[in-house]
Amino acid sequence: MIQLDKSLRHLEYCFNTADTEILQKSQQKAMNKVYMFVGLFLCVIAGMFSEMSKTLSENELEMRIKMFGTKYPGRILPVTIWIPGIDESEMKNFVMIFIWELYMGFVFLLTGVGLIPLLPMLVVHVQGQVQILCKYIQMLGSPHTDAEGNRIFFIDIMKNKYMFAKNIKGFEEHLIPKCSGNEREMAIIAKKNIWKKKVQKAYEVNFFKQIIKFHLKLLVFVEQFMKMVHPFVVIIRIGNYMIFSLSLYQLTMHPFTPSWTMFRCLSNFAAVLLQYYGFCEASEILDDNHILLRTSLCHSNWYKCSTITRRNIRMFLIRLHKENHLKFYKGMVVFSKPAFVALLRLSYQVVNLMRIQSLRHISR
Repeated sequence: MIQLDKSLRHLEYCFNTADTEILQKSQQKAMNKVYMFVGLFLCVIAGMFSEMSKTLSENELEMRIKMFGTKYPGRILPVTIWIPGIDESEMKNFVMIFIWELYMGFVFLLTGVGLIPLLPMLVVHVQGQVQILCKYIQMLGSPHTDAEGNRIFFIDIMKNKYMFAKNIKGFEEHLIPKCSGNEREMAIIAKKNIWKKKVQKAYEVNFFKQIIKFHLKLLVFVEQFMKMVHPFVVIIRIGNYMIFSLSLYQLTMHPFTPSWTMFRCLSNFAAVLLQYYGFCEASEILDDNHILLRTSLCHSNWYKCSTITRRNIRMFLIRLHKENHLKFYKGMVVFSKPAFVALLRLSYQVVNLMRIQSLRHISR
């Protein structure tokens, strides 16, 4: 939680708040993802309680007695558990376990709604910041002007602060092209042009340095968040594989399952599927951000920049050609769309194996 607080406080330092239109769009996208995850959690909870409220048939009661060995098979917990040496259906044990599961469910609900959508939300905001950064990159090699057409020099692109070129001593925006043949006047104009080029060259270097700092702040923010979720990555990956496989098995193995049980299995299946896909999609968005930055460089007038700036742009391009997926444990765990497809394939193989074992057991 301390690391999460540091990462969220870092938002004020590394995020640009000048372009309100892009910020509002990012906020709306992030809230839509939150609403989706909240809806999935509510469906899972509704499926659990709907299964508890339904009356079981005699065959189902007998099956539960054989499976769990309980005296009162009609008493169903929100999450079915088995404790060796204890009958969970007895009133005292049932009430204690029921209260404990409600408490843990409430904790997991708050944790899940708060943490699981956090990664897609932050990635959406990072994508919005990259779009703002792309606007500044496209300004490379071109004169910078404000809404009224006045020549400006950016002092801090993070806060959209700039100064007018006319306020810089010796830098005139419009030089008179027509002048007398007086050599002294021509020398003065030439001197002003040389001074103007020096100022422009120094400004190009400073402007590109601001772009690099902006990009580095975004990378540092993503890296800090990755360090925060690093201890939970293996649990998330294994838990998704297990729940996804078991839910798919329950949906495909018993075609005549009651509707309320089918709703619970389907809600669990959809929640895990969309949650894992949300992580993989967030990783793909981070990788696409580098494509957006490279495209913005191609659309800029980078060839008009000074030699020093073009050399820095080349180093920046080398960095942008590297993959930017969410990687953990030195690349052993990667969230991406191929990883999502691998989850589907592995789950399908596990379900087929479980069905074959079940058929062999029934044939015996």
